[in-house]
Amino acid sequence: MFMPHYFGVKRPCLENNYYEQFNRPNVDVIDIKDNPIAEFTETGIKLENGDHYEFDVVAVATGFDITTGGMTNMGLVSIQDTTLQEEWRKAAVTYLGTTVSGYPNMFHLYGPHGPTLLSNGPSTVEVQGRWICDTIRKVTRENLKYINPTQEASREWKRRINALSDATLFPTTRSTYMGGSMPGKAFEQVNYAGGIPQYAIEVGEI
Repeated sequence: MFMPHYFGVKRPCLENNYYEQFNRPNVDVIDIKDNPIAEFTETGIKLENGDHYEFDVVAVATGFDITTGGMTNMGLVSIQDTTLQEEWRKAAVTYLGTTVSGYPNMFHLYGPHGPTLLSNGPSTVEVQGRWICDTIRKVTRENLKYINPTQEASREWKRRINALSDATLFPTTRSTYMGGSMPGKAFEQVNYAGGIPQYAIEVGEI
């Protein structure tokens, strides 16, 4: 089996002997992007070109809408009466990877535009959680009713996300990192690619 993409631009499977399984004589590797599944039959799977493969068991693993899906599938509605799902149809936009313009006092952790999939989860959450706690203390201390990031600040953070991503090989492949987990999803970087230490510096300056 040949690797069709640079190592790391798709989430690598680092399990022992994983790749070796594809080179076994009793294993067929089928590219269903070029030859999709036409139907399930009584004994197996039939592809669009007519090829039929028989199986005792079929494990269905269709993936899920990673990173943004956890938020867009919640039915969130903004103060402008628009849904997050519709707003993010073409591109996700956040501020610092912790807030979204139009959704006052709403914070999120380990989601879009944080280090997320490119980092150690607990370390990212620690940085984001500290920033959120500091922000809530400031809001309370100054007796503010709410905070709501501006659209311009959010667009600037989006430009920062894209600039970091464009300095890597991630944009060369439609991968999980680039919104590739769902058909029809926007091709965009949904993670902060600068690493946790730099992320902590940038959010700490706000």
